[in-house]
Amino acid sequence: MSASVQADQGGTRPLGLARSPAAGIVLSGVVQVVLSALLTWLSFGFNPGEAHRERPVLLVFGLWMAQFACYALGCLCVVRALKAGGGPKDSASPSRLMRPIVVCALLTRALQWPSQPIQEVDIYRYLWDGQVARAGISPYQYAPQTIRALFLDAPEATARPAEEDSNISGADRVVLARLLQHPSMRTILSRIEHGHVPTVYPPVAQALFLLAASLTPPHCSWYVQMLVLKLVLLGCDLATLWCMVALLALLRQPRVWCIVYAWNPLVLKEVANSGHVDSAAALAVCAAVLALLCQRVYLAWIGLMAALLTKMYPLVLAPFFWAATRPAGRHRWAAVGLAGIVSLALQAVFAPCAAPARMYTGLRVFATEWEMNDFLFRGLERSVSALLTSVEDETLFRLAPWWPRRMATAVREGEPVAPAFVISYALVAAVLLGTSYRLGRSATAADIPRRLVSLMVWAYLASPTVNPWYALWFIPFLPWSRYATWYALPAAVMQYYLRFWFFYHFPPGEDFWRGMSGPEFFDRWWIWIEHGPILIGWAWERCLQKASPPADER
Repeated sequence: MSASVQADQGGTRPLGLARSPAAGIVLSGVVQVVLSALLTWLSFGFNPGEAHRERPVLLVFGLWMAQFACYALGCLCVVRALKAGGGPKDSASPSRLMRPIVVCALLTRALQWPSQPIQEVDIYRYLWDGQVARAGISPYQYAPQTIRALFLDAPEATARPAEEDSNISGADRVVLARLLQHPSMRTILSRIEHGHVPTVYPPVAQALFLLAASLTPPHCSWYVQMLVLKLVLLGCDLATLWCMVALLALLRQPRVWCIVYAWNPLVLKEVANSGHVDSAAALAVCAAVLALLCQRVYLAWIGLMAALLTKMYPLVLAPFFWAATRPAGRHRWAAVGLAGIVSLALQAVFAPCAAPARMYTGLRVFATEWEMNDFLFRGLERSVSALLTSVEDETLFRLAPWWPRRMATAVREGEPVAPAFVISYALVAAVLLGTSYRLGRSATAADIPRRLVSLMVWAYLASPTVNPWYALWFIPFLPWSRYATWYALPAAVMQYYLRFWFFYHFPPGEDFWRGMSGPEFFDRWWIWIEHGPILIGWAWERCLQKASPPADER
């Protein structure tokens, strides 16, 4: 990649970008900015429900991969600068690279902030939840499909309501009718996907939606409402970057490693473009780990509880925190109790008064039915399903004659919630929670980020829903990873968006390859291209490290 010439002292010196990390950082940063501007321009061709076949999905995916190439070049320049060292006045010194890294991070976010979400519609659910809560109705009370059927006369006949009672009270009808007088709110409601399911987002996420809604009344256009909400989430994103820099400084690591998060194209796509609330969950996790390293037990548990009340996947960290805070003694119990009280108070604020249990309806549907872009979980689920269906009823687990037999019968009858899914979910959860506790018991302060990133990555890969934005919570901890392969994981999971191209051009019923439609081909075969190289790369690095353990662990 680089040439060399003889130096005056008789040695060799690399030419080009490898010799000048600062030039490499600036060049890759400029290209990142230009690519961000192009992506923002192309994003306005992704209008929900319109011109699916004409969407430039492949072009946009190519630009994302180009961004990842710039990101990789920036990381290599950081490595080069750290190896070369240099004084504080040297332009290539690590400390002087912080300015172009931060400037590029801010510019790329500012450019993608006004973009329209590319192949994402979750933000419309966020906007609707915020405005409904602002109007005084719990966002957990009614599924959007129920409201659409009543006010927009567009029921989704193919989807079954997930709530038991779809009746809307008279007072709520008046409030909703007043809210839907605004064209922007009718547009937002019509763009919500999976409308038969009430909201799945926990109270802290709802608080952020309500904050954005309080700044933008319902008469504002949906675009203005979206910009304000994305601005709130970008604030969480930048706060996450600050927490990452603080973690690096606390553990005496070079601050320039913040480039791993600051320039990551997945972060730019999922926060600045799509506006996913996972940026708030990533912030809460980073803040909780920072408090844990500073031995602030109460703040650590409150931070973890805030993460859990934003998205549920940080639950896997609870056993780790419980084991890691063991030296705190009674303060650990008090901290957990305080975090629990705060959690109950927040849930009470947003829970429906008439039926508080409805608060968990959407979460229950998500936890038992959602499956997308998974590889490891899909293999486990198919193995469990094959085991259940291969056993005859009369010989099925005679020591436990009721529950296992009922589960196997449900598989044969094709019930919506497959028992194999539930059993696989339970197995994965048990392994991850047990591993989390074991890692936390023996973790030292300097060892906590390395162990956490390993736990987070495997929890992500073993999940039944491997959406790209779920990777946001572990990216800030990648500098402590022992495996370089994990740096490539965000780029690999961006292939998820190729599924839309397969769906638009070869929808169900159309043959793409050997009788399979586009989505079937992606789910059955392309998923190997997405996940396979990552798992092979990790296994290779694992073997190399076992053969020759690293002298030091970053």
